[in-house]
Amino acid sequence: MKNVLSIRNVGLLIVLIVLVLVPFVSSGYIVSLIASILAAGTLAGSWNLISGFTGYVSFGHQAFFGVGAYATAILVTSLNLGEGSLFYSILFGGIASAAVAFAFGYPAFILRGPYFSILTLGFSEFLYVIMVNTPWFGGAEGLNLPPVYVLPKYYMVTLVLFVGSFIFLYWMRQSRFGFALSTIRQDEDAAESSGVPTLRYKIIAFTVSAFFPGLIGGAYVWYITYIDAVAAFDPHVVVQMIAITMFGGLGTVAGPMIGAFFFVIVSEFLWSSMPELYLVVLGVTIILVIEFFPRGAVVHAMEALKIKVV
Repeated sequence: MKNVLSIRNVGLLIVLIVLVLVPFVSSGYIVSLIASILAAGTLAGSWNLISGFTGYVSFGHQAFFGVGAYATAILVTSLNLGEGSLFYSILFGGIASAAVAFAFGYPAFILRGPYFSILTLGFSEFLYVIMVNTPWFGGAEGLNLPPVYVLPKYYMVTLVLFVGSFIFLYWMRQSRFGFALSTIRQDEDAAESSGVPTLRYKIIAFTVSAFFPGLIGGAYVWYITYIDAVAAFDPHVVVQMIAITMFGGLGTVAGPMIGAFFFVIVSEFLWSSMPELYLVVLGVTIILVIEFFPRGAVVHAMEALKIKVV
C-alpha cells in the first residue's frame, strides 16, 4: 500500500484527473492546445521506441501518421460514414499504419545506420508522391470528412493514446523484449550471436512504433475534417518527434512524454510572439539543449531533483 500511495503515484493520479477534467472546465483553445501536446507526446514516444530503444533512426516516421490519416479518411469517405464511426475508423488508421510498417520493415532492416535512415526518408517521399498523383486518394486536392465538431472526443482520444503509449513503453522497458532492444542498440552483432532474433524484434518494434502515429493521424483527420498529402507527410512532424525526444531524453520513457508539454508550449509562445523568427529561435533552442544537456533537458532536471528517470 505504501508503494501504491507513493508521492510519485499520487502526483501522476492528480495530473491524470486534471487532464480528464480539461474539456469540461477550459476554453476551446486550451483544449486544442493540450490535445496537441498529448498528440505530440504520443508521436515522440513512438519515434523513441524504434530510434531511442533500438538505435535505428527513422527520418520518415511521419509516413505512418500520414498513412493513418489517409486510411481513416478513405474509410469514412468511401463508405459515407458519420461521426458514429469515429473510434473504429481511427483504429483502422492505426492498423493500416502498422501493416504498412510490417511490410516495409523486412527489406528496410537489411540496411543499418544512415542507409536505413535515408531509406525511411525516401519511403515517406514515395508515399507523398503516390497520394498527390492518385485520384483515388484525392490527388492534390485531398479528402474531406463530414464537417462535425469533435474537439472534446479528439481530446479524449489523444489523452487515452498518450496514457496508453506511456504505459506500454514503461511495460516494454521492463520486459525481456525491451532488454533485447537495448542489446540491439548497444551491439547488434553481439546480440545476434547471443541468440537474440534481432530482425524479428526490430520488425515488431517498428510495427508497434507505427501503430500509435497511425491512430493519431486518424484522430487528427477527424479533428480538422480534411487531409492532403502536404499535411499528412509534412517533414515537420518527424522533426518535432526528434526534437521532443532529444529535449526529453533519448531512450527514456518519461522524458519525451514530459518534454512534449514544455516543447509545444514554448513553440506556441514563440510562434505567437515572433512568427518571423519562430523557426530560428526554436532551432537555436534545440541546439543549445543538445549542446549543454546531451541526455535531455528533462532527464537532467529530474536527476537534479533526485527523481528516478524511467
